Amino acid sequence: MEYSIALVTGATSGIGYATASILAAKGFRQVFVTGQTLARAQETATRLAVEFKSQVFTPLELDLDAPTSVTTALAKLAVQGRPIAFLLLNAGWIGAKERVLTASPAWTYLNPSLNRSKESSSERTQKNEAE
Repeated sequence: MEYSIALVTGATSGIGYATASILAAKGFRQVFVTGQTLARAQETATRLAVEFKSQVFTPLELDLDAPTSVTTALAKLAVQGRPIAFLLLNAGWIGAKERVLTASPAWTYLNPSLNRSKESSSERTQKNEAE
């Protein structure tokens, strides 16, 4: 994997930070670590480089609430001219905003159990045996 490139969104903490460190340990040549600001991404890349004694971390500003930030980040990735071998989409914070996640028809098609009514598991078992 010495020629592999990874992109980890939400790398400034938690799962993203841990994943970036694991990717470096696994031999990824370049790991893009994103933050809502370039300063946060740079701070994270520096902290990871010191902590894991690896210079593979590249900071990248990526604020998903700002379309120009997304466009700029994509342009910087495209300039690399190499495919991304690993992508972790871990960014996002709902915070005080009220958002509701719903299953799309495609999701319910792929997961038929989401379409079932409140029938009990024994009722489903009987139905499956009858079919």
